[in-house]
Amino acid sequence: MKYFRRCAMASTALLLVAAAACQGDRESSATEDTAPPPSTPELGLPTGWEVRLDRPGDDPSGVEFTSSEPGYHVQTGPAGILFNSALSVSDEFHTAATIVQTTPTQHGEAYGIFVGGKNLEDDTQSYLYFLIREDGKFLIKRRSGAETSPIQAWTEHAAIALRPEGGEAPENTLRIDAGSETVVFSINGAEVARLARAEVDVDGVAGFRVNHGLDLSITNFEVIPALPTESTKPESRSS
Repeated sequence: MKYFRRCAMASTALLLVAAAACQGDRESSATEDTAPPPSTPELGLPTGWEVRLDRPGDDPSGVEFTSSEPGYHVQTGPAGILFNSALSVSDEFHTAATIVQTTPTQHGEAYGIFVGGKNLEDDTQSYLYFLIREDGKFLIKRRSGAETSPIQAWTEHAAIALRPEGGEAPENTLRIDAGSETVVFSINGAEVARLARAEVDVDGVAGFRVNHGLDLSITNFEVIPALPTESTKPESRSS
C-alpha cells in the first residue's frame, strides 16, 4: 500500500528564498484514499519535496518529479500532490507557477497549484486546489480527508492558453493571492474567481496537484508572504 514518497526536508530559509526575493470532474479520476500513508525511502525527489498519491494501491515510483532548470519536470503515473512542508504560509501571501503541459492527454487531465495544506501525511489531510485542463476550463475545490467539495465547478475561461492544432504547448500561469479579506485566483494575469477569506482556509503548505498521465514543465514557482507596509511595520524605538 505504498502511495507516499518523501525525501529529507530542507530548511525553511532555503526554500523560502523566493519569498525573500471522461471529462466532467477529471481532476480526481482515482478513488479516494481511506488510510494514512506509510513513508518510503528516498526515491530521487528534489530536496525537501514529498509526493502523496490519491489511491492507497498506487506505487509512488510511478511519479517522476525532478529539478529541471529553471524549474521542475513532472511525469505521472498516478494522480496526487507534490509538496514541501517548508513552504508553509499564512496571513497575506501569494503563490504562483507557470506550467506547460508538454504532451496532450486523451481525456484532458487536470493540473495546478494548491494552498492551505495541512496534515498532508495522514488521513486528515486538507488543502484547497486550483486546476486547469487543456479544454480551457478551471476548477477550485477543497479536499478534507477522504472528501472533496467543489467551490467553483469546471468553468470555461478565455484566459487559459490553449494548444493550437499541431502547434506548440502553451504556458499558463496560475496564481492565488490571499489578502486579508479576499482570495483571488488568476490565470495569465486575468482574475477568474474571488472568494471571501473567511469562507476558505488557505493558511498552510502550498504545492502542486497533478492528475494521472501528465507530463509537465513548471517554472516561476513562488510562495511569497506579503511584505509589511509602513502601517504594519513594528515601531522602532531608541533609548
